[in-house]
Amino acid sequence: MYPVLIFTSLLCVLFQFEPIQAWVVWDNNAIADGQWWRILTGNFSHTNYSHLLMNLAGLWIISYLFQPSKKQLALAMLVISLVTGVALLFSSIQIYVGLSGTFAWVIWLIRAQRGAKRQEIQLAPSVGINR
Repeated sequence: MYPVLIFTSLLCVLFQFEPIQAWVVWDNNAIADGQWWRILTGNFSHTNYSHLLMNLAGLWIISYLFQPSKKQLALAMLVISLVTGVALLFSSIQIYVGLSGTFAWVIWLIRAQRGAKRQEIQLAPSVGINR
């Protein structure tokens, strides 16, 4: 799990720097012009460092609490990020950045696989901690 978290964190930090950020943001017009990598990379770019730190802190904390395997976490993040990027193509959104949607669905998926118990404290719509 930790190698995936470290790789994701470093990738997100790298994507904050210009000119890299200009090439990775999910941009509907750029995707329509053939820049398909943005479907995936937009999930790993952020509006600012506060946004980045908040998303990475959430990802690390939730990963620590739920302890997914490396394979589980990597596959879930990749597939969910791709699905998110493709789904955005069918919306009116023109520009998108952030990991929030991806890691919220990763949490849901991990909980669903483990059969989350009913007695949970809800921290957010898709996050729960067993008592």
